[in-house]
Amino acid sequence: MLSMTGYGEARVDGSQLRVSVSIRTVNHRFLDLSVRIPEAYRGFELELTKLIKKTLARGRAEVRYRTDSAVDTAQTTRVRRDVISGYIEASRSIARDEGLEGTLGLGDLLRLPEAIAVTAPEESVGEDELSLFVEATGAALAGVVATRAEEGRKLAEILLRHIEGLDAVQNDLAKAVPEARKALAESLGGRLEELLGERGIEPERLAQEAAVLAERADVQEELDRLQVHLESFRSLVARAGEKGKRMEFLSQEILRELNTLGSKCRNTGMAERVVDGKVICEQIREQIQNVE
Repeated sequence: MLSMTGYGEARVDGSQLRVSVSIRTVNHRFLDLSVRIPEAYRGFELELTKLIKKTLARGRAEVRYRTDSAVDTAQTTRVRRDVISGYIEASRSIARDEGLEGTLGLGDLLRLPEAIAVTAPEESVGEDELSLFVEATGAALAGVVATRAEEGRKLAEILLRHIEGLDAVQNDLAKAVPEARKALAESLGGRLEELLGERGIEPERLAQEAAVLAERADVQEELDRLQVHLESFRSLVARAGEKGKRMEFLSQEILRELNTLGSKCRNTGMAERVVDGKVICEQIREQIQNVE
């Protein structure tokens, strides 16, 4: 079992480029990818997205890439003398026309816009760089899977404990069925006496009333289906692969059976155990929101 909560990061150094990536995942009904990659390498996004989708089936994944130069390639700094000369000539002209005194110092000149040009080394984009991104992504995904697996193991233990709780509820309800049937027979006998005491009672109505009472109290079918759902859920926990959506469906079916049992059970003890089962089922539904 895999959780949808995970984290992984990696860094790969090439001869000229260093690629770092972090991947953080949380629960989401479907797979929702958010990829941030330096603009120079935007063309790699489609290939990297395909790679990520091969590993992640569900969840929201935030993928962040960062690149740095792997060698000392200092930025190139150049003083633009033509620009500075233009500033000097303009300042002198203004001073003559307005009768002002003073000159621009070296510090003033170097702070002027466009006086200094800084050129960063161009980033290379090609198959070699793509391979670095692919390698880093694969290593980060391995970390994500490892953390998801560890979290999934804990989730599996919690879910199995909840299933054991529902097993206990189902067993208690099954044990209470004979007593409930006895109470039904007594109730049915009393209802029949009332109907027979009425004048002109039709046999069809008598049979109908008896059938309605029997149907309302017979819970064996629901108990059998509940047991099947619990067995299916337990086997699903042990199965590999994506299973979150299937678990959601099974939890809905379990709750459906419990609701039907609650509407049929007139025995106070049985009704209380049904409520216990509903509480456990809601706890299961909360947990499986994070199962891939």
